Amino acid sequence: VLNFIAGTSLADNLNGMDEGDNIDAGNQTSEINDYNGDGIADIITTYTYAPVLNFIAGTSLADNLNGMDEGDNIDAGEGNDTLFGGGASDVLNGGRGDDSLTGASSATNGVGEIDRLQGDAGADIFVLGTNTTTFYDDGDSSSQGTTDYALIADFDSSEDVIELSISQTYYLAGSPLGSVAGTGVFIDNDGTAGFSGNDELVGLLQGVSLTSGVITGDTAGFSLV
Repeated sequence: VLNFIAGTSLADNLNGMDEGDNIDAGNQTSEINDYNGDGIADIITTYTYAPVLNFIAGTSLADNLNGMDEGDNIDAGEGNDTLFGGGASDVLNGGRGDDSLTGASSATNGVGEIDRLQGDAGADIFVLGTNTTTFYDDGDSSSQGTTDYALIADFDSSEDVIELSISQTYYLAGSPLGSVAGTGVFIDNDGTAGFSGNDELVGLLQGVSLTSGVITGDTAGFSLV
């Protein structure tokens, strides 16, 4: 396991952990010139920084990998792994094996997060809700929820499963984002029968075309828990 910790555009104080760290404060470019005319060459170094992102790597065993609250990139590798992203927007990759991926944190339930989930080879479970909690629902019935959702990069309804909360009614419809083609998973946000423009996006199945309509217990690739 190696934690990748990157700085920001501010003056950072970056602290490693106890299992090995890769800390990158940012890229730099230098320019040499006599800027103040004193006959001595001055060196000005400019830094460009990436947002904070912790890199957590798994092993070839069955790993239980938990992210932190400032955004994580978790790559589980081989094995039947369980991944939890924690707070902020995360990138989760299950690797080869039958994996369970949860991007949302229990503290925020995914509100304000856009998590990217990729199961890779194997029969994977993507958790978008539990029997008591709906993830990625901002509670705003006037918006379509395009600022918080799980982007599932490689969903295959013949072997993967998306878990949804049984407390909600869900619909499948086309992606509401012009930049990402695929099928959206929406909560019935307004009580209107059938999909409407105010229904809440909670999942986006990238590059996948599924038949639009209500999700039931018989819908392939979905489980109401």
